[in-house]
Amino acid sequence: MRSKLILLFLFCSTLVCTAQRIEVTKGPVVDPKQLRSAASIPKGPVISPFKSFSYSTALFFNPKKKRTYSGFGFQDKAFQFAVLEDYLKYTGIKQLTSESINDRVMLGAFIFISDKLYVVYCQKFPEQDVFSVYVNEVSEDLVVLGSPILVHNFKGLKQYGMNVFVSSSEDKKFMLITRLQDTKAKENQKIECKAIDQAFSEVWYKFIEMESLDKELALKTIDVDNAGNLFMLVEHQVGKVNKPKLYSYFWNTKSLKTFDLGPNTGENFGTKMELLNGEKPYVVGLNKNEKAVSYFMNRVDAKSMTLENLGASPMPDGFYEASKVRMFDTEDWAVADMITLSNNTIVASIEALLVDPKYGLHASYNTYVVSFKEDGSHNWSRTIQKKQQASPGLAGHILIPAENSVLVLYNDDEKNITKKPEDTKVAAYMGKDAMAVVQEIDAAGKVMKYPLTKDKELDGYALYFASTAKIEKDFYYSTCFTIKGMFNVEARNITLRIK
Repeated sequence: MRSKLILLFLFCSTLVCTAQRIEVTKGPVVDPKQLRSAASIPKGPVISPFKSFSYSTALFFNPKKKRTYSGFGFQDKAFQFAVLEDYLKYTGIKQLTSESINDRVMLGAFIFISDKLYVVYCQKFPEQDVFSVYVNEVSEDLVVLGSPILVHNFKGLKQYGMNVFVSSSEDKKFMLITRLQDTKAKENQKIECKAIDQAFSEVWYKFIEMESLDKELALKTIDVDNAGNLFMLVEHQVGKVNKPKLYSYFWNTKSLKTFDLGPNTGENFGTKMELLNGEKPYVVGLNKNEKAVSYFMNRVDAKSMTLENLGASPMPDGFYEASKVRMFDTEDWAVADMITLSNNTIVASIEALLVDPKYGLHASYNTYVVSFKEDGSHNWSRTIQKKQQASPGLAGHILIPAENSVLVLYNDDEKNITKKPEDTKVAAYMGKDAMAVVQEIDAAGKVMKYPLTKDKELDGYALYFASTAKIEKDFYYSTCFTIKGMFNVEARNITLRIK
């Protein structure tokens, strides 16, 4: 397979500018001709949909060496990676190659354990109708060291495929290998999960058959907590009825629990899960009961293996009407992002994001940000006033924790920066005239609004959320774009340090 290099990461020098809580380090403009030459490459890294520490083989970091690795394909019997020193300075290409790495291999993850780099990969053996998951140590130059360690053999390759995800607990003591089976139309969805420790030894294995067919099931998140327990959030869609469920596996007692989420009346939808301190699973979702829309919270008590209902609160006045603006419908809204802060509060954001089927643009409306205390009681709520219609990866928002405050980052029309956060009449961001904006909300719900950066060289640039990734605590990597014309796009790579 032949691939071209994603040139967004090349030839970077650094400049630094400061914006309130965020220090932005940027690289130079990438030549638009080089961007067009890389148009056949998928935009952004291939990110696993699973939370906690989920891994991507297309973009990963070595914080000890201040190094970025950007993968761009399999070529000349080796996987190719661009290497960037100081996270932004391109220094060359590295190849991951060995006798055990070939065209039958699918990379699953790169992970650092005790300052050693390991690659997790799957290798198929069609003649035996199986595939195997291995772990191999590799050097910082991506040279494979020693012999591979067999993690697991999965059967039924032809019938059930090789769809594997890798994630870990927050403290990285447990790694979870998840196989999502390719089931037939009238089969219930099936999942195989295996947890291993830092020595890559098996902790537990569990085969789970869901209660719904594949086509009726949306798998939202798979997490493993610091004790090695599994929490899997799904939504069952049968006709017009949506039922979110949480599958929990407590491996010490070999207990599989299934919990129905949300209030008993109305329709529950748009759920998201987060582990507080890597230990306590919280689920926030939406409930619609006729014209009344509320958000709810559930929590799992791992000791008693029970689900706790922490209550529901109504969405702000006028949300039902706002949720049906233009092309949007109430069921299009969901908990889009969810984080925890240093003071153990949970912050969730609620937003709708739709795809224009004609032009492929993403449309998004206001974002509602809600803060909860650890017991589920309401702390504060804010509405981010915005209108967006832009290319994929540029609409929407992200939440970033900053001690006891939350930073809401989104792309806006530059004319809106002078408007107060409460102003409802805002110009629509349509891709051009962009400004990356921060709304910083403190522990009491007080908000400050400011540009991500005041650096004139970044005027007109928008954040590309699809390539935003966490390097380590309070330190992030991203790419930003400015649209000069239909065939004229400039890009820079940046890092964001939270102060």
